[in-house]
Amino acid sequence: MIPQSNDPELLAKALYLEDLAWRMRISWLDRYKVYQRGQILDLALNEFTLCMGDLLGEKLEKSSATWQSFLKRADSYSREGMGLCWPGHPAWPHYFNSIGDPPLWLWFKGAEPACINGRSTAAVVGARKVLPYSAYLTQKIVESLVAKGHPIISGLAIGVDGLAHKSCLQAGGLTGAIMPCGLDSCYPACHQKLMEEICQQGGFVASEFPPAYPIRRENFHYRNRLISALGLSVFIIQAGARSGSLITGRLAADQGREVYVAPASLEFEAYRGSLRLIADGARIIDSYEALDDLLPEGSKRLAAYSQVQDMKLMSDWGMVSAFVASGSKTPKEHTAKQVQATHKPLDREDLEILTAIQAGLNSLEKLAQQSKLEGNDLIRRLAKLESQAYLKRSRGNLLLTESAVSCIYYKA
Repeated sequence: MIPQSNDPELLAKALYLEDLAWRMRISWLDRYKVYQRGQILDLALNEFTLCMGDLLGEKLEKSSATWQSFLKRADSYSREGMGLCWPGHPAWPHYFNSIGDPPLWLWFKGAEPACINGRSTAAVVGARKVLPYSAYLTQKIVESLVAKGHPIISGLAIGVDGLAHKSCLQAGGLTGAIMPCGLDSCYPACHQKLMEEICQQGGFVASEFPPAYPIRRENFHYRNRLISALGLSVFIIQAGARSGSLITGRLAADQGREVYVAPASLEFEAYRGSLRLIADGARIIDSYEALDDLLPEGSKRLAAYSQVQDMKLMSDWGMVSAFVASGSKTPKEHTAKQVQATHKPLDREDLEILTAIQAGLNSLEKLAQQSKLEGNDLIRRLAKLESQAYLKRSRGNLLLTESAVSCIYYKA
């Protein structure tokens, strides 16, 4: 049974794991592997302790007093309205499943981040020192997007980000903010009221950083990749030569998102980054009517594919539970045995899919355009082939494994 997102025991386990990672010097990215993609939180407390002991052995420190202190903090956070979700949890936003570096888990306040699932989201970001014309464009673009039913994602920063959230709320839209710090505080502090309004009006504020996590320079880069991941299209309103929005635009392009840039002036240094993005291939917003073409069928296929991957994550977590029950020392070896057990002879349609990927149709959109299969059937087959270790994904591309190559040449 998946625990409630605001269960104090659940929050305490996450706080404990964050503290353990700090004490054992587990890097920010390595936590994702060590903690089983966040799904270790699914386990009951006794199984959780057993699993941590198997993973970390003698290095694991056990202290009931320490656990009680985490539980006390977690109870306070729960009463403040904080929740937690991870891959496979009902509150998890599916769009993270399509990027190569998703967060381990997501702390949130307000609505569950899953409220944007299946919807054509738009991230709107820009400079902190916003020029008057850019402020005007932000309001008009956001109003147009909200009128078409697109949720707005941004970073709650001073400037374009804050204006995007405010314009969305004023237009009666749904907005989500990604923070560069823990949710027990607000950054910047002057947006505390805006943060509360977002939660009160059906939106959410989220962070991959635990409560009390300090503000560091690298936090903003981590935060920017989540903003672009949650926005199926990313709108850059104003970006200077060294703007964080410039980084967000490039991250979005790497994640397979469509990047739009507002009209920029050649005469202002404040637009230098915007012009660079246009030169790199970003699309120019040349009219409000052009927003009607935002997020075509490709985004819907991405959303559907991400949802299938989310369901697969929930299924895979049964392997970790079995690992705990069996007393195995290496979850990786247990998973490999499970994968081998699922191998079955491939039918003609599966072989055609693998052959098409080998020929260069290495994305869901390319396959959907060329395949004779219906969209849902194609998605199911891809999920099955990935679960059987014939396929893997990297930066949004589908890659063949050695087993798949053998199947193609020997018609297994």
